[in-house]
This record gives sequence, C-alpha cells and structure tokens, in this order.
Amino acid sequence: MDKPERILERWKGKTLSECIKIVARDVQYLVRISAADADGLCQCVTCGKVDSFKAMDAGHFASRSSLSTIFDTTNIHPQCKRCNRYLHGNMGTYVLYMDEEYGYNHMIDLLRRSQDDHDWTKESLAELRHQTKLAIKKEKERLGLG
Repeated sequence: MDKPERILERWKGKTLSECIKIVARDVQYLVRISAADADGLCQCVTCGKVDSFKAMDAGHFASRSSLSTIFDTTNIHPQCKRCNRYLHGNMGTYVLYMDEEYGYNHMIDLLRRSQDDHDWTKESLAELRHQTKLAIKKEKERLGLG
C-alpha cells in the first residue's frame, strides 16, 4: 500500500483540485463497498433498490461541493443512479434516512459544517488517501475480492 510520501511524489504536477477529486473517488468507493453484504450487494438509502456496490453511486446529503464535508462518511451513502442523478439525491427521502440513521442534530451539524471553509493540503489529502486505501483493502478482503 502506498505511503503518504509516495502518494505525494505521484501527485507532483497535479493541482489541489485534482487531488481532492482523486481522494473523493476513493472515499466514495469505500462508502459503497463498506455497505455491501457478503454477495457484494448494497441498498439505495432512498428507494431501497438493491444492486452491486459497483453499480451504485455515492450520494451526498450535504453537497459534495463543500470541502468541509466532502469526505465525511456520515454524509455519503449508497444511492442508485436514478435517485442520485435523476432525482437529484431524492432529498425528501434522504432527509428521512438521515434522521433515522443519525438524528436531527447530526443532519443540522452536517449542513452547518458544509457552509464552513476547509483548507485541504496535499499532505493531508495524501494521508487521507492512504488511510482510505487501507480501509478499502480490508473491505475487499471481507468480500473475498483480494
């Protein structure tokens, strides 16, 4: 597994925005694979559709444009493509899921934090990517995907 220093070397010449997109993709993958059962299936949190974790999107409760909550795994959940893309997150049902799963206060906290600024550095992103990759490796082992 790549150490943060190795990740930083490979990121030379990349913009901070490009690095954020790379880490976001990894965190979203982690959320989807973590939600998968032994058969690799997970359920859309808004409509209940069951599909392969690979076919699902990772929907964000608070917009992923917010750098303060973009990597918060309590803000990201498996959603089918229909709910996430075509129903714009299916937010009415997403609110019900979030309230049931985390409670009203957590939802408000996420929304408030999504309004804050967060200054990511390449170093902090490299460390987050390293930790995320380690977690993905464990999830792949759990599912027998080696």
